[in-house]
Amino acid sequence: MRRTARLVVLYVLEAIAALLALTIFAGAAILWRLAEGPVDAEILRDRATNALLAAVDADLASIGSLEVSFDPDLAALVITARDVSAAREGGALVCLQVRSPLSLPLASLQA
Repeated sequence: MRRTARLVVLYVLEAIAALLALTIFAGAAILWRLAEGPVDAEILRDRATNALLAAVDADLASIGSLEVSFDPDLAALVITARDVSAAREGGALVCLQVRSPLSLPLASLQA
């Protein structure tokens, strides 16, 4: 009985180690791809637009394009939004930027 329990614990620990290794390799592959150049983040554009609307208290907002890259010098993910605009319903322009980079340090993402 003890030997069986010991083997079960050993197999569970091996499975956990294998999953941890796969996670590390997947994370490294993602950072490597992001370090090669910007990746189009079109899938995140709707969320970014909603966040912009909430942040500047505007009625209309648009983001032309959204890109994600990794900067090894800063050890940060860099999200770049292009052609950003937000306006209130009467047409009053709240913000207008051609290029707006945002850096997220990897240390802040580890929590």
